[in-house]
Amino acid sequence: METKTIKNRKPTKSRYSPKKLLVLIALISSLLIVTLGCGEQGFKVTPSTTFQKAPGSFSIPPKIDILLAEDNTGSMFEFYDSINYQFPRFLTDLDSKGWDYHFAVTPLTTTRPFSQIAASFFDPSWGSQWTPPFPGASLQTGGLIPTSKLTTAKDFSNFLSMGDISNISGGREPGLETIYQTLTTLTPGTGFVRNDALLVIVVVGNGKDTSNVNLCNRQTGAPPQTDLEWRTAEYIDYCETTGLQIYQNYNSSLIDYQNKYINFKKLNPSDTTAPIKFFAGVAKNNTSSCKKDGVSAFAGQRYKDFERTLNNKTIDFDICTQELNTFTDAIASYLNIVKLQIRQKYVPLTFEPEVSSIKVTKYIGGDVNQAIEISKNETNGWSYAGFINDYAIDYPFPSTKISAFAIELHGSARLFGEDTAKVESKPKGARDSGAP
Repeated sequence: METKTIKNRKPTKSRYSPKKLLVLIALISSLLIVTLGCGEQGFKVTPSTTFQKAPGSFSIPPKIDILLAEDNTGSMFEFYDSINYQFPRFLTDLDSKGWDYHFAVTPLTTTRPFSQIAASFFDPSWGSQWTPPFPGASLQTGGLIPTSKLTTAKDFSNFLSMGDISNISGGREPGLETIYQTLTTLTPGTGFVRNDALLVIVVVGNGKDTSNVNLCNRQTGAPPQTDLEWRTAEYIDYCETTGLQIYQNYNSSLIDYQNKYINFKKLNPSDTTAPIKFFAGVAKNNTSSCKKDGVSAFAGQRYKDFERTLNNKTIDFDICTQELNTFTDAIASYLNIVKLQIRQKYVPLTFEPEVSSIKVTKYIGGDVNQAIEISKNETNGWSYAGFINDYAIDYPFPSTKISAFAIELHGSARLFGEDTAKVESKPKGARDSGAP
């Protein structure tokens, strides 16, 4: 009997220095759970279990596209070094956790074409260096990241430079609008956003969003009349927070952006698309001493409200009083939780099998000592699906579309989190060795 499976947990040998390997080992040692409760919810770190992976077993890596929007206003000089240190660390964590990822950076208040996009070796853009994410996967011919932009997590350097930071926008900070314009006008043709990948948008800044809302002088309640009023940001506020007016414009604008972002990913209204998540590392309060005296920051409540709109929860973080690694670790926590919730419906094959010869083994948590032979039945077993063009992962969102001969797993037989599977079979029409 011929075994047609691959193990693709760690597609490449480590290319990192001993120092970076120590960071990776520390990151790999954490699994993450959500702390449930009222109000804003954070993420707590707990120890993980290391499994001995079963030889010949595999699970499909889930897809994720991450866009980091860095605040490029003048008050961000104090955070420049921290961002450029913590997010490369965050990227190496993605690499170590086995995600099929894309990563890019954009300024928060101005658009800038992508000059680099980091991608895992599961991405077919790597050509001869590509690691197939599942048996029988073939290289794509379209929608790839251009070679001139493609880079590894280790070599990604396209974070904002000091020259990108300025005070030219005054009190205006159209962050949500800038991100939306970046997604709709700058990502097409780059291969960055994939419909079968979770899109995660991360905002880091110490200002407040002013996209498509009415702004007023905080003292008079009237719209700013002069350039001086616009430049003096501490006097600018949302009109809906003054007088007897309510947040009608503020809230309707947030809902409008939510719909625009979600619809951006859909090819048509009925298309099933992996969702969008949004995380905001911003200031909790208006202050003139963000990190140190004389550095102003403004409560990024609108970013937090948008985060809650898309995620139903927020990360409890204040960029002015906490170190940035607290924020990046919390995002990593959330993503690891998502990864542990992943449910894989299909196991792709490299060839059309002889159905009577199929044997399916599931390894709980990928542990060689927890092997379960799955029976053929459509309740809590397997069935042969034939050649499919469908999402291999069906929960918590549809992800990783495959075109291959496949085994369909049902009920408790599906792969959850770190589970892996092995399929043994003979090709259809093959004869046993020595048969006449």
